[in-house]
Amino acid sequence: MTPEPATTADSIVDAGIEAWALAVQVAEIAAVCGARIGGVQVRSWASPARDRWLELLRDLLPPEERWVVVHPEVDDTRLQGGIDLGATLGTGKPSYDSGLIAAADGGVLLIRMAERLFDRQLGTINAALDEGQHRIERDGLSAVVPARFLTVALDESLPEEPLLAASLAERLALVVDLNSIPLAALSLTHEFAAADAAQVAVARARLAAVTVPEQLLPALCQTARAAGIESLRPPLQALRAAAALAALGNAEAVERAHAELAVRLVYGPRARVAPEPAEDAAPPESEPAEDPDPDAAPEEDRADGDTDESETLPDLNDLAEILLAALPAALPEQLLSRPLSGMRVRTEGATGRSGPRRRSFQRGAPLSPLPGVPDGRRRLDLPATLRRAAPWQPLRRDRAAMQGRSAAGEPDRVLIENDDLTVKRFTQQAAVVTIFLVDASGSQAMQRLGEVKGAVERLLAECYVRRDEVALVSFRGAQAELLLPPTRSLVRAKRSLAALPGGGGTPLASGLKLGLAQAQRVQRSGAVPLLVLLCDGRPNVTLAGTGGRAQAAEEATALARAIAALAVPLLVVDTSMRGQAFLADLAQDAEGAYERLPNVDSATLSAEVQRLGQGLRKAQ
Repeated sequence: MTPEPATTADSIVDAGIEAWALAVQVAEIAAVCGARIGGVQVRSWASPARDRWLELLRDLLPPEERWVVVHPEVDDTRLQGGIDLGATLGTGKPSYDSGLIAAADGGVLLIRMAERLFDRQLGTINAALDEGQHRIERDGLSAVVPARFLTVALDESLPEEPLLAASLAERLALVVDLNSIPLAALSLTHEFAAADAAQVAVARARLAAVTVPEQLLPALCQTARAAGIESLRPPLQALRAAAALAALGNAEAVERAHAELAVRLVYGPRARVAPEPAEDAAPPESEPAEDPDPDAAPEEDRADGDTDESETLPDLNDLAEILLAALPAALPEQLLSRPLSGMRVRTEGATGRSGPRRRSFQRGAPLSPLPGVPDGRRRLDLPATLRRAAPWQPLRRDRAAMQGRSAAGEPDRVLIENDDLTVKRFTQQAAVVTIFLVDASGSQAMQRLGEVKGAVERLLAECYVRRDEVALVSFRGAQAELLLPPTRSLVRAKRSLAALPGGGGTPLASGLKLGLAQAQRVQRSGAVPLLVLLCDGRPNVTLAGTGGRAQAAEEATALARAIAALAVPLLVVDTSMRGQAFLADLAQDAEGAYERLPNVDSATLSAEVQRLGQGLRKAQ
């Protein structure tokens, strides 16, 4: 037996121990800086590592700091503040709740399942992080309350799911990934002692006294630019993290080691390119050391207050090179393994189906209510109506008494007017209809057609999982034919595909015309179309059903431009053996995507279809 499995297990445990040590440093920086650092993005599913890290952060923070928990399902009034409907109706006087954002002032805002936050919730939290205060303008309440808190966002997304919103992730300086820490590695790490928490408390008290060299911030800006970081927030966040590390190390000023570690922690997770230091820049270690001064005092005889010159920061250019050299060690693996265009992006509401969000008054995820009169299409939101009416009850009762419309001793009742009426509002996923245009001509050899059918079957199954509708168009001979109208029946789709015959000419223009007509019909129904063309790129039949390669190619190009004009996404899959430049040009004319079947498998094609579905034009 070979020792490789044990060696692999040991390496996983060692990597987990290193990841936990880095997570501990992140917790220390967050505890020292507090609200000044913005917060921490914790990438972790529910696990012992996450529970222990949260417990560690709670122990390092002052015990009087309050932890406020926010969930994506929290309603707007509870999050932002507004009228307390129960207390108002119970006492007959307006009673207000300041909300969870205001309650987190001076403490920690813990966001569970942060990747599922809606845009309105993100806007409220982001505004509080930027301004340090929260504005309440709702339900008759107008107030500005302090809201300075440390944010801990738990990102529980799976690898194929959307990430935390970029607007919130940009405001959280630190990122910690706990998914790579196995339980075996966690059991080998020691618990934080009370002395460590006391050291963090001392560092928090002396943070304001730490001095920052003038050349550090410009060097951090140069490093961020080299790493492809466009925001201006990360350099300031790295500066504050370096100051916190200096305070933890009992240093009076930020030193080189503090700056390097801050760059790794802040820039590493958000770098978009892998920077390469200049080749002509010599490393600091290569510079020849000067001859020692015989009159200088030995190192052990230096006074405690003297500073070692090797620990001070060099000039601006050298410092930028040093920080740039420290960054690659912290870059994520996917930065080098795949292009940026293939990285996961967040799309609002992408929880299975791939279409864009649409507003609705009937069903879907609830949104904030809208003032309006209920009718056959819109339904009354009774709690929201009562909240709008509650602040005006004393004035309305006085007016009713003056007009003689209320008698003495009559029990109080809620007086509602037309302006108080509020209707429910929802957001729902628009249906996506994937229309497959399959070339079944004679040039598409029978063996090649079998490969195409296998790829289409995989795509059909993936569309069924996402609850998307599918349609199937075949073109061969003299014209195209709609084999399957839009449906969600996977059995019908596979049956139509299996019965697809092959042979004859290639009426590509006819297939594009029929596919475009189906896409327009889908758009009129309120759904979103997506065209997937599988062809070998040899059109030889015109729209009139006659031969002529040149005219058939011109007609196909014109239809591709019509597809682009109607903003219908198109994926062109080249099924030829050597690839056809005509199909690549066709995809470019249609402003679509191009893939070659010999270079990609069915799983890759399915992922490309899903990516196009998630990135459908939101103007539709």
